[in-house]
Amino acid sequence: MSSREKELRNVFKERVGEEPIGMVEVPGRVNIIGEHIDYSGYAVLPMAIEQTAVILFSPSSQPLLTLRNTNSAKYEDFSLDLSTSWTIDKGRHPYWYKYFLCGLKGIIDEFPKVSSKGFNVLYDGQIPPSAGLSSSSALVVAAALCALRVNEMQLESSKLANVCAKAERYIGTEGGGMDQAIEILAEKGKAKLIKFNPLQTFNVILPGGANFVIINSLAESNKAAGTDFNSRVLECKLACKLLAVALDISPISDIHTLGHLQKLSSLSLEEMEECVMKYLKSEDYEKEDLLLNDNTRDLLKDWSFSNRFALQKRAKHVFSEARRVYEFKNVAESQDQDNLNRMGLLMLQSHESCRELYECSHPDLDRLVKLSTDQGAYGARLTGAGWGGCILALFPREKISNFKNIVIESYYKKYKGLHVDNYDYYLFDTQPGGGAYSTLF
Repeated sequence: MSSREKELRNVFKERVGEEPIGMVEVPGRVNIIGEHIDYSGYAVLPMAIEQTAVILFSPSSQPLLTLRNTNSAKYEDFSLDLSTSWTIDKGRHPYWYKYFLCGLKGIIDEFPKVSSKGFNVLYDGQIPPSAGLSSSSALVVAAALCALRVNEMQLESSKLANVCAKAERYIGTEGGGMDQAIEILAEKGKAKLIKFNPLQTFNVILPGGANFVIINSLAESNKAAGTDFNSRVLECKLACKLLAVALDISPISDIHTLGHLQKLSSLSLEEMEECVMKYLKSEDYEKEDLLLNDNTRDLLKDWSFSNRFALQKRAKHVFSEARRVYEFKNVAESQDQDNLNRMGLLMLQSHESCRELYECSHPDLDRLVKLSTDQGAYGARLTGAGWGGCILALFPREKISNFKNIVIESYYKKYKGLHVDNYDYYLFDTQPGGGAYSTLF
């Protein structure tokens, strides 16, 4: 028994008044390359990290769900009578317990008879929140696994990943399935190439000299709290419709993602990039003009957050980033002596595309990417949705210690005014971790 598990068992008994019967542990994740393309149907290349979310649980004699967080000073307890009708409010504040409810709702959708069985939960999260490391998806996955254990049910891993990806949309974000897939299907020591529709995973063995450092910018990134994320999803769908018309591919009503469109067109990713530049104008599209188009009107009928859409930029990013994912995999698995430099260059190109074309970076992320390369990183890029959160830097092992010291002094202390005893929560190197698991005591 680990010291963490032992401590959490004691906390559970103290706060719940009984012993837990089981535990669920789910890792966070970092996306090495392939940003904002999973929901367009393209493969991504993430890995699980060693920081995890843990749930301890026990059944309840009443149809009552009670959620407690070890960080009770920041996250309030929550209770819900499961015998009543309930929904998940998509309000602007995504309270922590709503992610648990998403996971539970996903299992109820799959197994309706589990809906009224109550249980007690203690949640402990090591994954920094609002940092682009998928702490929210880890909670969704943990909740789903917990509900399965309490109700003595099972679900095949790939199916569970799809259930959790769909369930997280109850909170209002229209994401793809990368986060849930890697958190469930990860294998220790390996990154994964993840394809969608259908979900498939392929191991990627990284070179021995590939050392990754995660740096939290401290600029919070909460994709459920804003509209930027869903705006990008919408822009990709709009671009898809207009390109389908230009390429004379039909029925247009059945084409929803850029990945599906490319498959139907039989064009390469490079050729799709050329089509983007040829058929989509560089200027922003106006909402009022798109509402006049029969192929895009329905996508905009309930949209009220923005009136301008940068479709050429968004689609160009998607196709170029999808190409970089496969280039990165091929380079990583090659025996080329220059593979680390080439991997780093692809990461830098990815960051530039996220900044200039997808416009999802942040000045603090750009600052950290530059600091990384100035200190000898092969490459670096934002990771996660962006607009804050973390960057991922690829370093030679011998340069990591000095780099960390420089980040602490010049970024955290001097620039951010952060003075703490231990910076390991904000700045750490990591190796590919294992996937989620659940157990009964």
